[in-house]
Amino acid sequence: MKCTRVIAAVASSLVLVFAAPVHAGDEHKEHGAGHDHATEKSHFEKKSFASPKEAWAFITQQVGEVEKHVATKDVAPVHEIGEQLDDALHTVESGAGAVPAEAKDKVAAVLKQLETAADELHHAAEDKNADSTGLALAKFKGLLPVVESLFPAGVLK
Repeated sequence: MKCTRVIAAVASSLVLVFAAPVHAGDEHKEHGAGHDHATEKSHFEKKSFASPKEAWAFITQQVGEVEKHVATKDVAPVHEIGEQLDDALHTVESGAGAVPAEAKDKVAAVLKQLETAADELHHAAEDKNADSTGLALAKFKGLLPVVESLFPAGVLK
């Protein structure tokens, strides 16, 4: 039963992974017009993590927080959370050395998609758009099981 749920989660997440690049570029270009990422500075203090495991725990905990904000349509606090998720993802990425060689390209691609989703989450909240924030959250959440499945046990959990 648990295996079936994991397979279903991974399968649905893979659909997001492969479909998102097609749409993410267009949405990002449209939205990115008002945001110069090359020169953009963080609006909030950077968050640092001692390990990929600590960063992953932060990510999974913050998803619950974002869900609460989206449910109440109070997405302003998600702006800061989105930036902090990006910081956490960079720490998770530092643990990718533990990933088997045959999965490294897949991990890099999925982490890139997760970073894009975190960026979309950040910008949607910055724009105070609850619907777009909810969509970005769904994309972000859908990728989490894929990331988890690619890392060896003990690296993230």
